[in-house]
Amino acid sequence: MKRSIFAGISMLVVAIASPLSVNATSQTTPSNLANLARNGYFQEQGIPSHSALDTAITRGQVNAETLIQAAVEENKITPQTLNDRGYINSVEMKLDLMTQD
Repeated sequence: MKRSIFAGISMLVVAIASPLSVNATSQTTPSNLANLARNGYFQEQGIPSHSALDTAITRGQVNAETLIQAAVEENKITPQTLNDRGYINSVEMKLDLMTQD
């Protein structure tokens, strides 16, 4: 009896935790984030698209932090990403590369 109760509780915990872990690992990559911005996905958050995005990056109006904040607002990434220096650096690199094309 104890074994079947334990097994049932274990299965319930796994079922509840599984969607959480899937969401945590399916976060938008820095490259995808930059591509979404280029294609106008974050215009409602004030991030311009296409050549206007290049100009905004060059002028310092859009940077990694502003783009990440827009993605957080659109639930593309978790709010904790705003503190992830590696992710921020990767987004900065992608934005720099976009203005060099």
